[in-house]
Amino acid sequence: MSARPVLYMSLMVAFSFANLSSQQFEPEITANTARWSGQIGDAFELGEGEEQNAAFAAILGLIDEAIADEVENENPLAFLQKGQAHMFRGEFVEADLAFDKAEELYPDYFTEPGMGPVSTGEARNGAWTMAFQQGAEYLGQQDFSQAAEFFKMANELYSRRPEAFMNLAVALQSTGDIEGSIESWYGAVEVMENPEFAPEDPADAAQWESYLPMSKGNLGSLLSSIPERAEEAIDILQQVVEQDPANSSAQGTLAMLLAQSGAGDDAMAIFDDILASDEGTWQDYYNAGITLYQAEDWERSARAFQKLLTNAPMYRDAMDYRVWSLFQAGQYVEQIEVSSALLEIDPNNETILRFHYQALSSEGRGEEAQPTLEKLLGLQFALDAMTLAPAPEGGSVSGYFINKALDPGTAVNLSFTYYDGGGNSIGSTELEIEAPDIDGETTFNISFEADVPVLGYSYEVIQ
Repeated sequence: MSARPVLYMSLMVAFSFANLSSQQFEPEITANTARWSGQIGDAFELGEGEEQNAAFAAILGLIDEAIADEVENENPLAFLQKGQAHMFRGEFVEADLAFDKAEELYPDYFTEPGMGPVSTGEARNGAWTMAFQQGAEYLGQQDFSQAAEFFKMANELYSRRPEAFMNLAVALQSTGDIEGSIESWYGAVEVMENPEFAPEDPADAAQWESYLPMSKGNLGSLLSSIPERAEEAIDILQQVVEQDPANSSAQGTLAMLLAQSGAGDDAMAIFDDILASDEGTWQDYYNAGITLYQAEDWERSARAFQKLLTNAPMYRDAMDYRVWSLFQAGQYVEQIEVSSALLEIDPNNETILRFHYQALSSEGRGEEAQPTLEKLLGLQFALDAMTLAPAPEGGSVSGYFINKALDPGTAVNLSFTYYDGGGNSIGSTELEIEAPDIDGETTFNISFEADVPVLGYSYEVIQ
């Protein structure tokens, strides 16, 4: 499923660099820099627009001329002002280069303004904010490529804040660049875990504290999708779970990875925690149920899918897995209740009909078993391996149509109803399938449009 883009709001924080060099040219207030300072202030007061752009362009012309004439070429303040003028014109690459030159001449400039009004760190922070805001606008418009470019530029200008890294990760993931997104999440985590960059304001510090586990969770989730990086994912997700034991999403992903790595006991302990909680999402319980099912832990698998059905009562696929798990566990009484409900919304499910018949027979309920057997033997067609793929808005179902007794070429019309997480009907869609040869099968896929995720479906044959 695709994720909605999320904007992580920026924080105004200043940080420090180490002294990079012993040779320094002090920022100097000269007649030129004093005049340019006033002109920059006047241009800023004009407000955004063509007139302001022209004013800053004129200032840049004066600064460049003085530098070229070797009048201000060794004055860090001139380069800081050059960077500011570029910054206000939205020329962030040029601003970054000018700040770099100012810091080359005066390595302490990042934290020490010298005779100037501000340090390059403060100026970079301002430029960062402007680039970040541009990226946020594009992200809101879902122009992920453009958003990524501005977030990258923000990080070039000032790499001691996590928000541009976080939003860059979202933008890159939305373009399909998973490796780039992982790198950006790592960048955000490194910033927030560096004590030298910790914000002084308590509110900002609290914000970072909420960003850090969320960033690690997203990082671990992405890493978990790459088999060769499973060990990295386990390490990251263990940190998340240690810091937030109630994070059921991280628990579920970690448990799956541990199970796949052979650490079955550790995985099962985590699954027990998930099943003991009522705070998980339907995805958490689904992932737990699938992993436990694959491990042939039938009783716990059945419990996981029951938890899911509490959150999404019409999730047909969960009912299907729950029937299988209960049947394998020999819990026929409970299985009969679930398979009966499933056959009401999936009447042509040959496998579930068989399980329902066998469970009824095992419980000595022959009068109820006979109609089920007749239905099973009289199937004209079956639908098999149906899988729901929820999306942030809507979803789709794919599966197989198997012809049992229809003349090849017969048109079969089905009406699918789809449901939200509360089990409420939110729409319907019709599907026509042409029957293949007897015992032949054909695939189908049907999409559901909705404003919310589709978390359940049923169908009926249209006569």
